[in-house]
Amino acid sequence: MEHISHLRTVLTRIRAANLTLSPSKCCFAVAEVNYLGHHVGLGPKKVQAVLDFPAPTNRRQLQQFLGLAGYSRKFVPHFAHISAALSDLLKKGTKFVWTAKLSLT
Repeated sequence: MEHISHLRTVLTRIRAANLTLSPSKCCFAVAEVNYLGHHVGLGPKKVQAVLDFPAPTNRRQLQQFLGLAGYSRKFVPHFAHISAALSDLLKKGTKFVWTAKLSLT
């Protein structure tokens, strides 16, 4: 019922602003939607993929993990600061040593 209330509010504001909607481009009461090139929905598949990723044992695996985690960088405040310790392991001349301090768990 709350969704219908929010929908009514949005549609009322659209009408008040003299805007129109194209029915062929609208989706209502759906669990997932593609928005600005991103798949947005209730399923935490991307988060689960990051959580299930095994601890990297070499630089290549760390690059793969950072690539996967980086998909969400727009949605994680201070992502660069949070991932800095991992990114530092990729610097030239740095020895790759994975420690419990770097682990997510």
